[in-house]
Amino acid sequence: MELGSWEDLVGRHGEWTDDDEMATLYTFSHEAMVNVGWRFERAKSGRPVFILDGKSHFDHPGGYKGLLPVHIEAELEYGSIPMAKRKEAACRGRLTRFGLKDPFDFKVENGVSYMIPTNYPNP
Repeated sequence: MELGSWEDLVGRHGEWTDDDEMATLYTFSHEAMVNVGWRFERAKSGRPVFILDGKSHFDHPGGYKGLLPVHIEAELEYGSIPMAKRKEAACRGRLTRFGLKDPFDFKVENGVSYMIPTNYPNP
């Protein structure tokens, strides 16, 4: 399902089991993330926070092996979107085509056009 705004992330959630491997975690080797639940919440800053809880196999060269719990929590940033060397109207047209409804400012830096979100909370 496509989202029209970054604000539509908050409240989304999902899960997968060990039969539905969808991600790996690298410690000393790539190991499947299993029995995972994930969700987006809103941080005090107003930004979305991605939270993932699951398990991953761990295989340390020193002999420690096992299925360990994993918790990841990350407050998301929304950066400027590079749009190559396009004029403002073309950049805005691409955002519309992708269904993005957030307001954006336009700037050109070092010959590259950027769309900058204006409704995203600053740190």
